[in-house]
Amino acid sequence: MKTSAVLLLLVGIAGVLATSSPTPVEDNTLVWTIESPGGYYILNGDQNDQNPTVNLTAGVTLTLVVHTASNHPVCVLIEPVRGGTKYPAATPVTCSNSVNFTVPIPATNYPPTLYFLCAFHGFYATVNLQPPSTPPELPKVELAQSIAIN
Repeated sequence: MKTSAVLLLLVGIAGVLATSSPTPVEDNTLVWTIESPGGYYILNGDQNDQNPTVNLTAGVTLTLVVHTASNHPVCVLIEPVRGGTKYPAATPVTCSNSVNFTVPIPATNYPPTLYFLCAFHGFYATVNLQPPSTPPELPKVELAQSIAIN
């Protein structure tokens, strides 16, 4: 049975990098379709890219819209093993085949990688998290203070 999940990326100022071309929907929103035609995921229908890897710049909120078969519940993990540690910032923290996930990824103190893993079969897609680019340094301005002397 063919199953699918759609990734909606709500992108903040940090931006997004991806191995496949995302489909822009509107400003700051990208959509990926993940399908599971077998014991692996494919991204955007690319049969040659099994169990894809996506690079995402930290400082964004990821919404994972899940529509998979009941035997392929998706878990958001920080290690690629069944029963592994769930990413605690993801809501809900349980595995699901029909509930949308909200996955906030702060600009600092984030795990290096997230995995969207099938709880029963162990196949997964990988999301490598990149640090946000350093904003340009603002010019330094010194303020002078005047003192009245009587």
